[in-house]
Amino acid sequence: MANLPGVTINVQDGNLGVLPALGEGVHVKIGVASQGPVNEVVAVSDTKRAKEVFGSGPLLEAIGVAFAQGAGAIYAIRVNASVAGTVSSVTKTGSGTGTLAVTGNPLDAYEVVVHITRAGGLGTAAFVYSLDGGDTYSPEIAVPSGGTYNLPGTGLTLTFSGQFQAGDKYRFTTTAPGYSLTDLNAAIDALFAQAQLRYQFIHIVGAATPTVAAAVDARMGEAASQHRYIWAILDAEDKSDSQLRTNWASFASTRVGVGAGYAEIASPITGRVHRRPISWLWAGRRAARPAQEDVGRVASGPLVGVVRLHRDEYVSPGLDEARFTTARTYPAYAGYYLTQGRLMAPPGSDYELDQYRSVMDLACTVAYQAGLRFVNESIRVDPATGGIAEKDAVRVEGYIAGMLRAALKGKVSEEEGQPAVRVQVDRTENILSSRRLPVRIGIVPLGYAKYIWVDIGFENPALAVRG
Repeated sequence: MANLPGVTINVQDGNLGVLPALGEGVHVKIGVASQGPVNEVVAVSDTKRAKEVFGSGPLLEAIGVAFAQGAGAIYAIRVNASVAGTVSSVTKTGSGTGTLAVTGNPLDAYEVVVHITRAGGLGTAAFVYSLDGGDTYSPEIAVPSGGTYNLPGTGLTLTFSGQFQAGDKYRFTTTAPGYSLTDLNAAIDALFAQAQLRYQFIHIVGAATPTVAAAVDARMGEAASQHRYIWAILDAEDKSDSQLRTNWASFASTRVGVGAGYAEIASPITGRVHRRPISWLWAGRRAARPAQEDVGRVASGPLVGVVRLHRDEYVSPGLDEARFTTARTYPAYAGYYLTQGRLMAPPGSDYELDQYRSVMDLACTVAYQAGLRFVNESIRVDPATGGIAEKDAVRVEGYIAGMLRAALKGKVSEEEGQPAVRVQVDRTENILSSRRLPVRIGIVPLGYAKYIWVDIGFENPALAVRG
């Protein structure tokens, strides 16, 4: 276009300091399900939608538990289940001579009890069954004349034969299908490909080993290198305390936490009571509460849907000290609580508690966007040093600090006259030579009252010293 006199309008952007989407309270679940697209990110906000998409299995159940704890929107990914679930041998009690065989591939971990309620053979006997170890039972069902019965929604088939007596019981357990490390990485690849999504952490559903944890830690580091600041919750295997301490002793990460111990948890999907990892509760509570809140905060109330703990940190201490997140009771106080949200951080790390990790990740997300505002910006310099001129340094500091203080309000230790966020631009760097603008950010976090000491006694006010 010819260089003619006129008016040119350049529309500015970024001057309002609009905060980036932080993803606080949003988390991702990766796990096994009976149906649904594999390695696709699906947004769910209620159990009805989740059941329609995923059918049944650990992923769906973990979603239900998280919603019960108060979690909001969840991004869910069905991982490829290349490892088939297993079925134990059947044990029998009772005087009948009938037998029960089990075939199929289980869709979840079940504790199955088949209880004969009417004597007889095929077509005349009747039974009820439980998938949760006898906590809940089905209505009475006639033993089919053909001998086979498909347990609905489980992937299992029962085969009856012989004569049965009322009171006969048959028991067996199953393990859920699993995934390989290749399967898990493919699911994480699918998640990372959706670069526009914002979320606080990932919960990987299914018992994990230190080898899996090391791989997940590497993926969290990869995300951070791309300015996506997230962390992960893993389920520990259902093993003894001593085995867990030994197996995980050499693993350390400031972006991976492991929940240890299992609990009987009522399913919001089926109403049954199943043995589930406490990390399912941790993920739900973390997503439901502000990033700065300790997930073990007693004033926030007990965990929802917990019937009992299989492992109580108060009764059997040791795994909290070993850096696992655990659940506990308080003496003479009702309900079940998380002890605290632990990451597997090495000694001396600032990130041993998940709230410190979460708040810092929010700060990093905002600091990155605030810093982008000044990439390739024209900077005035001090002629004596070649460093940034004071007025421009103050302008940069004010912008970044303003963004951070708005994003972290209530999440850091703010006091009148003592800001919790401090931003300092290095005035000594010769920006003419290096083209670098070093910025240092300091954040004062909240403290947490972990140990309450109370001195109490009688007092006689008449004997009090008056001065």
